[in-house]
Amino acid sequence: EHQIYRSQNGDSLEYIVSVDSSVRSYIDQNVDILNNQYDYIIINKNICETSSGNSNKGNSLLLNFDRLDNFRTKLNWNLYNGWANGTSRYELQKLNSDGIWETFINSDSTVNQIIINE
Repeated sequence: EHQIYRSQNGDSLEYIVSVDSSVRSYIDQNVDILNNQYDYIIINKNICETSSGNSNKGNSLLLNFDRLDNFRTKLNWNLYNGWANGTSRYELQKLNSDGIWETFINSDSTVNQIIINE
């Protein structure tokens, strides 16, 4: 079985659910993604009830904004920390007037805020 643990906004990890070892994905529906950032780990238990070590920690990205004035908006987000080699960049996308998502910002992997003039 897979035991899934979650923390909210950097708090302690808490057990949320166990799923069968054949399950390859899980959707956490008990979250407030508009206001919180979440970290997850998975611990596997085998048939002998022996637990594995913790998986790598994966986290959600929370994008916030602050309207500075009528023309400028500050966007900021938490950095992703779930990959051993880190991220290479962050891409911000917006929905254009044709209903197509387009990248409008490519930022370095260490940058987590930007001011846009729109």
